Amino acid sequence: MKTIDKFEIVKADEADGGQRVWLSTTFAAPSDEDQTREVSGLFAPYEVSIPRRSWALGTNSLRIEAAALAVEDNAKVFYNHDWEIDGMPIGRISASADTSDGLDGTAKLSATAKADEVYALCKDGTLDRFS
Repeated sequence: MKTIDKFEIVKADEADGGQRVWLSTTFAAPSDEDQTREVSGLFAPYEVSIPRRSWALGTNSLRIEAAALAVEDNAKVFYNHDWEIDGMPIGRISASADTSDGLDGTAKLSATAKADEVYALCKDGTLDRFS
């Protein structure tokens, strides 16, 4: 089993028995010359034990096996889990691939006010992770 330093648990939702775990993985900031409006990085790590607590199951862990995830072509991207409250998408997944570290990918941000703000925050390093 391996560990990586660019991973953290964002939230373990106890309301559903602790079964939902949100992951967060870092990405590199786009350069100033980059006009593609794309942000790339690790979407989810493979073979990493993620501790979690559940009132029903006690303490256990979640582990994503290699090649266990797939991303639909053109899957929508939301900022800050906004899909949960009828939010608008800010872009789409333009590429994804299995790597030895996990599911790697690229999100292409749309030309909207909200996506513009997110992209600017990505470029200056204020936003630096997927979840």
